[in-house]
Amino acid sequence: MLNKKLINASKSVLALTVAAAVSFSATAANTLPTDEELREVVRSVVGAEINGGAGLHFWAIIVDRDNRVRNVIFTGDDRQSQLPIGRVVSTAKASTANALSLPNFVVSTPQLSGATLANGLFQNLPNAYPVSNVAYEGPSRLFGTRKDPMLGQIIGGATALGGGLALFNDAGEVIGGLGIGGEVHPCADHNAAWMVRDMLGLDNLAPGIGFSATGDDNIVYDLDENGISASGFGTIECSPQATAISATLPTLYPIGPN
Repeated sequence: MLNKKLINASKSVLALTVAAAVSFSATAANTLPTDEELREVVRSVVGAEINGGAGLHFWAIIVDRDNRVRNVIFTGDDRQSQLPIGRVVSTAKASTANALSLPNFVVSTPQLSGATLANGLFQNLPNAYPVSNVAYEGPSRLFGTRKDPMLGQIIGGATALGGGLALFNDAGEVIGGLGIGGEVHPCADHNAAWMVRDMLGLDNLAPGIGFSATGDDNIVYDLDENGISASGFGTIECSPQATAISATLPTLYPIGPN
């Protein structure tokens, strides 16, 4: 059984993290954030004690409703401070969550884990929406800068790795997607993405439109060793720490003024 001190510590860290960035909720409730806003918020959720991962730095990508890349940022000192694969994978996470969500229907990328396995509901999804070659164009020194080749482009990509969430404005409309990647555990990427979306004030989902036990797009841990998900939208547990933190994540904003 997970130590209660760890759970309590996770709750305390989350409370402090949300309080530190509460100002962003008021200014970004109906619009996508600037690079500066996104970077500051994402940097606040780096750390194993906060997200349940290995303490690595992240890439964070936001796409608009048309799946055009709006933000490409990293949290480390330079582009080599986080896993290079995270840049493109995070874009696929953002694109997947945005493309598969509506005001009355939402899925997060980890909720697709079981569904993308053989004979699953979305078994062909990873091959149905390939990543554009633009994602790999250089020069690489521009990656993560305001001249990143992906900016303004539809990069695509479909993935079931945790860290992809749809973004909802005050009216409950989907206005884009967020993808975070770079941790060893995609469950930690999900935890970080959930906290970032909350701090940006872009989690105004209608009640009961998701597939978790609480009717939202939070991660579901019910994928067994045989690849069977009881709910059909579950994934495997990455670590006890990440699982404990997912149970303490901030609740969603109701539709309407926050």
